[in-house]
Amino acid sequence: MNIYPIHTIREIEKLTCEKQNLTHLDLINRAGAAFADAFLIKVFKKRLPVIILAGNGNNGADAIVAANVLASKGIEVILYCLHVNPIISSNFEEMSKKVFTSVRLMTYDPDQFDAISLIPECYIIDGILGSGLNRALEPALQGLLRTINANSAIKVAVDIPTGVGADGTLYEGALKCDHTIGLGSLKLAYFLYYEEDHIGKFHFCDLGFEKADQISDGIYVDRVLVKSELFKANRYAHKFLKGSVLMVGGQYGMVGCMRLAGEAALRSGCGLVTLHVPKCAVEFLQGSLPEALIEPDENFYSVGLTQDYKKFNALGIGPGMGQHTKQIDLVRRLLFNKPHCPMVWDADALKILGLYPEFLSQLPANTILTPHMGEFTKLFGRIVQGKELHKFALAKAKEYQIIIILKGPDTISYLPDGNYFVNSTGNYGMATAGSGDVLTGIVTGLLAQGYIPAEAARIGVFIHGLAGDLAAIDLGHSSLIASDIIKYLGHAFLSLNAEE
Repeated sequence: MNIYPIHTIREIEKLTCEKQNLTHLDLINRAGAAFADAFLIKVFKKRLPVIILAGNGNNGADAIVAANVLASKGIEVILYCLHVNPIISSNFEEMSKKVFTSVRLMTYDPDQFDAISLIPECYIIDGILGSGLNRALEPALQGLLRTINANSAIKVAVDIPTGVGADGTLYEGALKCDHTIGLGSLKLAYFLYYEEDHIGKFHFCDLGFEKADQISDGIYVDRVLVKSELFKANRYAHKFLKGSVLMVGGQYGMVGCMRLAGEAALRSGCGLVTLHVPKCAVEFLQGSLPEALIEPDENFYSVGLTQDYKKFNALGIGPGMGQHTKQIDLVRRLLFNKPHCPMVWDADALKILGLYPEFLSQLPANTILTPHMGEFTKLFGRIVQGKELHKFALAKAKEYQIIIILKGPDTISYLPDGNYFVNSTGNYGMATAGSGDVLTGIVTGLLAQGYIPAEAARIGVFIHGLAGDLAAIDLGHSSLIASDIIKYLGHAFLSLNAEE
């Protein structure tokens, strides 16, 4: 699914009206009804009163439609119409004339906002300001939003929380919602880290918009896309045709990282995996992962050698490797030799790049980096969040012509051409030691099989998250560990019919 900037969304809405012979009011009725249906299915678990806050713009018009639909189901609905815009939307004006008599209706001007009474045991639906917000919130509205944020009610946003711009801009005083029900088009703000506390749990309603020939801002990677990109099984394949991986890393006390990365690479479908590890790891790895080839470094406690990379189809470097002189020299010599196979850099390899920024410019084009936020900060030397983080990551991917998989609640892959991919799978139970090593193994394994780096990044992240989701169904989130993700990789591939 495509992620669109706000000006394109407006073009899409206009095109939809033209091609489907609709008025904009028809579109609002469709959106409001879809929101109400999604609210009833996804959110309305307790039969509590529903307070709906409707601003006097188009978002408020959507909210009024939802109020009528919910009231028609016998739900107690209280509608507060708020004059937050100097100009009243014609759609809001029209819908405000059609409020059902079963809805308790009250209207407030900004100087009356502090008099609004909100009960704690209820649902609060936010339809105050929508995705078109491009200015700071007025003090009176900020005061109301503070009151709502402090309330223990379940808060649900119509399309986007008030105070959050569609492009990811977060305005002071923005509402923090438990749920957001997106309408018609995906917006970048749904997926940025800093907005997570404001978006809450995200749900999406497809409104049947016309989207032909529209230029997207990014791609939301879902099951349909990944399934279409997976290679079909070749019944005549042998291990040498399925690709060969070299994983470099491990040090005394951290060899488990290589165990996880190595098995994940094998489970991704590649034919051969070689683990270049310190001598202290050989016995453990040969006993615990007999399917992998073990190549011992000349050093006992850590790795410090490079070697001939020509026989490998992909290289992964960093899990549990360490950041000492030997490993820094290893990285320096690796970059000097410029392996022709695609590479994935993770963990300590990323930290070394951060220590020596000149190394970044020596990375071959389309090298994949897999930092979490802490590693990203060390890598590029800046602490950024939200919209600025997004812009900064895009710029760095373009500057160094690399792919950055920025791991987090909504993992985003940034490409050198300015595109980005937001992942749709994964859960908080995967925030556990070794989860990143598993991802490194999967992505490296896909590279070895012949997937181009952009494909390997988005497919690998999706499969990694899907395996974690399947594991959480059986094991729960609290008990999930990295090796569980590996155990469910087969189930993840099978669920996508990859072997058909």
